[in-house]
Amino acid sequence: METLFIKLDNKNPDTVQWVVIDEAGNPEATVRQGSLTEAREFVHQRRVVCAIPGTDVYLDHVNLPSSRSRRKLQQAVPFALEDDLAEDLDDLQFALGREQTMTPAETEDGPSQSLINLPVAVINKQRLRAYLDRLAEAGIKPHVMMPDVLAVPYQDNEWSVCIDDKSALVHTRPQAGFACDLENLPFMLEAALNTGDEQKTSPAQIRIWNHNGAAPPLSVDSEIQVDLIEQDTLPVVTLARGYKKDQHINLLQGEFSYRQEYGKLLKPWQLPGALLLTLIVVLFTSNFIEYKRLQSQQTELQQNMVDLYRQAFPDARNIPDPKRQMEDKLKEAGAASSSESPFLKLLNYVGTEISVNPQIKITSLSFNGNRLDVELSVPELATLDALKQKLDQHTDVATELQSASTEGDTVKGHLRISQR
Repeated sequence: METLFIKLDNKNPDTVQWVVIDEAGNPEATVRQGSLTEAREFVHQRRVVCAIPGTDVYLDHVNLPSSRSRRKLQQAVPFALEDDLAEDLDDLQFALGREQTMTPAETEDGPSQSLINLPVAVINKQRLRAYLDRLAEAGIKPHVMMPDVLAVPYQDNEWSVCIDDKSALVHTRPQAGFACDLENLPFMLEAALNTGDEQKTSPAQIRIWNHNGAAPPLSVDSEIQVDLIEQDTLPVVTLARGYKKDQHINLLQGEFSYRQEYGKLLKPWQLPGALLLTLIVVLFTSNFIEYKRLQSQQTELQQNMVDLYRQAFPDARNIPDPKRQMEDKLKEAGAASSSESPFLKLLNYVGTEISVNPQIKITSLSFNGNRLDVELSVPELATLDALKQKLDQHTDVATELQSASTEGDTVKGHLRISQR
């Protein structure tokens, strides 16, 4: 995915610089400068990275036990830096970088606890929200908000400095550096070289990306090589070239992260969503129960049809589809042979009427001469009477109700159908 790299300016908020970075990480030749509204036209289907002035962000690092989870590290970092910060901790946003495991030091009691060196970026929450509000007004939603210091091109064992007309950005380690006014650069650079952790990793070379035009006011140790690279493009080009996903610290963490934002948006819908899910589960369960009941009823009806078929055709062995097989048998011995086979004729009449009413079950069947005796089980006497009336509509048969009795919830009946 391509990246839209935008450089924001706190001194001139109405003007920004931006450049498109292709999927290989190379910035396009065309560099643009204008309003955020104009930059919005380049957002479509691109990852948006916004670099904010390093003077608004305090970069530091802390050493913490490596056994802590990321969440616990997030909670511990503010207190580890409390003495170095003048503002109230609640007013500050702490963003964690990519930790590095440190080698445990040897003590008289053996090796000490393993620690991690954790880069941290600190910014005032109100200031960060102000940047986000400016972007939101222009319709831009950034994926990454980072200090521009960490976008200055960087190589191991080197320090990189990006200079423009008024300020300087110094990138000292993959996730460390500082920003200052141009006139204070010599003092800040000397202090960084001679104090703190930077003294332990003094660079062999300082590479300067100069967008100023004039020679930068630098005075460093003669053992350190200084490589001055004059630039005739906007600083955003140098920053876009140096931007690397594994060297930046994204300020959009914690309450400013996408996850937290989406959580706030979804929170009002949690209860309706839970109720909807419960309703879906209830409907699915009731439908499943109804399906199993109908499946059991279908199995029972299928078995009744098989039993009826076996009674009519005792020699039958394979009965996969009793309804269809019964219809085929009746067709075979139907109209042409009905006069020669009274049994099939009477059975055809009975089977046709019963097939349309699954509540009627045949419990026994017998044929003697020209009459068919059928024992039935029906839910009520009216059903038995309705069956008799249906059979009486055939002029060539006579139907008699031999007996009827109630047994629990069912009625047992005996019908005799005779050929006239």
